[in-house]
Amino acid sequence: HDVERHRAVVAVVDDPRAAGVGLLVASAQRGVIEGGRVACPAGGALARYWLHNGWVVQGGEKMSKSIGNVMSMDVLLHQVPAVVIRYLLATPHYRSNIEVVVPASLEEARTAYERIENFVLRAAEACGDAVADADPADLPVPHAFTEAMDDDLGTSAALAVVHDTVRAGNTALAAGDKDGALTHALAVRAMTDVIGIDPLDPHW
Repeated sequence: HDVERHRAVVAVVDDPRAAGVGLLVASAQRGVIEGGRVACPAGGALARYWLHNGWVVQGGEKMSKSIGNVMSMDVLLHQVPAVVIRYLLATPHYRSNIEVVVPASLEEARTAYERIENFVLRAAEACGDAVADADPADLPVPHAFTEAMDDDLGTSAALAVVHDTVRAGNTALAAGDKDGALTHALAVRAMTDVIGIDPLDPHW
């Protein structure tokens, strides 16, 4: 099932393994590549997949303790909710650098996420319990979202599908089309659940 497969890639802790792009060689040296699987020298599997992510940068310069331009998560969480930070981190492709300009980047992410959140809340109000009571793990995702996630975990393109669906859902709400709004709201919940930013997730 596509949704389950994408959740596994995003959520499983032990496999895949992630590291900064600067550690590409070091990651390979930690194991032996055998049949597409990285194995521990002592036996057993270390990881099937390595995800080498880009850097978080400010002014084009990598964040680094030695440079002194590191921002702690505690500081960021005083400015925006945790779900907004997660949204911000998902907006670029994982292999691309993330340019963070405080507070501009955080506010842009907050505005974009609130467009998603506000639509889902409005749809839930208009359509009743069908939106809030749905289990997003059981809901299908649009084909375009699946294609984006299948393309090297393309969360940036996947989020574009989310926003396209939000716009279509808002149009349905404006037209009084509750059935259309419900369809789009459930699709948004399913997609955002895969990425871990479902507005109705009690965690947030």
